[in-house]
Amino acid sequence: MKFFSEIVSKLWTNEISQEDLVNNYKNKITEKDIINGLEVAFNKKDEKETESIFHIAFTFDLFTQESIQILGKFISQTWHKQHEEIARVFQKLKNPNSIQSIMEGVHIKCDYWFDNGDAFIRKCLYALAEINTSESISKINILANDSNEIIKKYSLEQLKELTK
Repeated sequence: MKFFSEIVSKLWTNEISQEDLVNNYKNKITEKDIINGLEVAFNKKDEKETESIFHIAFTFDLFTQESIQILGKFISQTWHKQHEEIARVFQKLKNPNSIQSIMEGVHIKCDYWFDNGDAFIRKCLYALAEINTSESISKINILANDSNEIIKKYSLEQLKELTK
């Protein structure tokens, strides 16, 4: 299923504008379509389709609580480049069901990162802090003792913010 990458390819080659995308597909693509597309892309490890699905999902604000499970599968995979976006979605949705996925994801290392994962790790810690449950705060405390200095730094920052 290359539906999403075909649409986004037209956008990136200027065959259609962002306005055309919105006008032609608004209310035609659903959250279920996004989840189903992500399942297929995940199983095929299709980076291009994954990127396209994320573009469409953000355009139409289609990441909701029902997206947590599939996004949780993606966060610890290194074959795609949507890690920061997943962390942003987790931060926005504040769903406790994403805590374990964030904990698994925060320790990955991706070849495409130029900053040793700094931006991704920061967003993961923001997400844990936004969830703001006893479990998420406990996980931040655990990460505050991590051997990775970046993880430790952002964990300590979030703990400080949470106590203000």
